[in-house]
Amino acid sequence: MYLSQLSQHLQKDRLKPLYVAFGNNAFEIQEAVAALKERAARDGDVQEFSKDQRKLADVMDALQGAPMFAAFQMVILQGADKFVSDGRKALEAYLEHPSPTGVLVLTVEKWTKTTVLAKKVEKLGGDIACWNPRSAADVLSWIARRAKSAHGKKISTAAAQLLADLCQDDLAALAAELAKLDLYVAAAPEITEEDVAAAVMSYRAFKPFDLADKLAAGDLPGALAVVEGLMDEGLPAVVLVGTLRSQFRKLLDARFLADTAGVPAAVSKFAHFPAQQDGLRRQLQRFTSADLVKAHRRLLEADLESKTSRYPERLIVERLLTAMAGGTAR
Repeated sequence: MYLSQLSQHLQKDRLKPLYVAFGNNAFEIQEAVAALKERAARDGDVQEFSKDQRKLADVMDALQGAPMFAAFQMVILQGADKFVSDGRKALEAYLEHPSPTGVLVLTVEKWTKTTVLAKKVEKLGGDIACWNPRSAADVLSWIARRAKSAHGKKISTAAAQLLADLCQDDLAALAAELAKLDLYVAAAPEITEEDVAAAVMSYRAFKPFDLADKLAAGDLPGALAVVEGLMDEGLPAVVLVGTLRSQFRKLLDARFLADTAGVPAAVSKFAHFPAQQDGLRRQLQRFTSADLVKAHRRLLEADLESKTSRYPERLIVERLLTAMAGGTAR
């Protein structure tokens, strides 16, 4: 199962004798352990074994012993790859006749699903796969699942995309922002792009629409002044570039719609407030589709540079803005 399914399982089903959380998503692995601990806190007891306490006999004694004043004993071993490797046969044998009052929780980096042990764990329903999203589409799916499973909310595609750009696909940051958004929208069933723009601090500070307006006007000094002020306040280049990329992707979509259905249709769909509508009209008048495709390509390059380059962040951003304003600079 996946982490999004674990919560429902812990609410409805009896605990399994063995859980293994595995994969390259460290955030979700810790979320799985926290969920299991929270379930144990209701009527069980929890014991965590450090790496110097992981003798197989001690672990089995803890599982087999009847807990005092608790319905079961949960034993947790994190980073248990060596424990699994050394005790694989014993764990396979244990699952044939597991303790009725013991719950073993293991976290591992490597987990080969074709082994006898892995097949046994999967059959009993104790496998918890925690994989990082592999593509932009996977990140959006993760955000939608998280909003639904953790907060009971829907999230629009545009809101999820803006949130992904703001958090640079960092799952821990995304989870934290979704928790804030849950409080912000209160009883509303869906999180919208407007909610993200209003509630996420880095977006409100950045004002990407205003910066895009300066770039559309070819006002390079004005654009540089905006971003220098933001960077002086500590806004990372990677967030600045990611948020500007989200704004220009929306502008590109609006340009395509304007080319086919007219500017009024594009303004009606992509701008919701009078000030935004006026600004979008100006930007659509100044940017052609070719301009925006070129700008978006340059933003993708700057996004990679901000994550991997040794150049100073300020230099990366200045080069980006100079390139983007060059086509319309006056």
